[in-house]
Amino acid sequence: MKKESLSGLKKENTRLKTKIKQLEKIVGSQKSIITEYETNWHLKLFNDLEIILQQYTLLTDPPPVKIKTSFKNHAAHYEVKPANIIGIYSKGRTKQILLDVAIANSGSSKSQTNILYTESNLEELQKLIDPGDFLFSLPKRGIFTNVKYHNLEDNLLITDTITIPSLMKFGNIKVDSKIADEFIKKKKAYEHISSLQKNQLRDILNAINKSITNFEK
Repeated sequence: MKKESLSGLKKENTRLKTKIKQLEKIVGSQKSIITEYETNWHLKLFNDLEIILQQYTLLTDPPPVKIKTSFKNHAAHYEVKPANIIGIYSKGRTKQILLDVAIANSGSSKSQTNILYTESNLEELQKLIDPGDFLFSLPKRGIFTNVKYHNLEDNLLITDTITIPSLMKFGNIKVDSKIADEFIKKKKAYEHISSLQKNQLRDILNAINKSITNFEK
């Protein structure tokens, strides 16, 4: 019985020693991080803020995506920046993608258009252009709108960026209170992060960068 107890104590002692060594490694690693911040805090802060800025940019200005569409009855692939999409409007199986700028397809620099047609379903397009569910809202079935280009007035989702006659009816969309609340939340988040990008974070980065440059001289 004593041997069994002694054996159990030895095992527990070994386990505790191993755990202590693991914790010592973690503490040592954390100490080195703290020391690095203490000695090079401006560089670390600069790097950390740049990472935050990059993450914010992925939300407000996601990278371009390729969309298979048809143009003048011919299949074409277009590289589209999601932030440039004003809205996507369903017409039967066809989805009309309205852009704020005309673009050329990937195979030609001559044919340019600011409205694309695709038969991809809306759910697929949503996952493709707004995987973070941040930049676009669904005010009505079959309609996908960019909060960047829209505002809410008395439960009306409005935009003055639609100039194509057949789509102008989508410049004034009546929404219910639930959709209105969801839109307001997204719009506020978009404006808040955009403000951080344009003002506070960039000002801080510029100030730190200036101090680093002066320090190195």
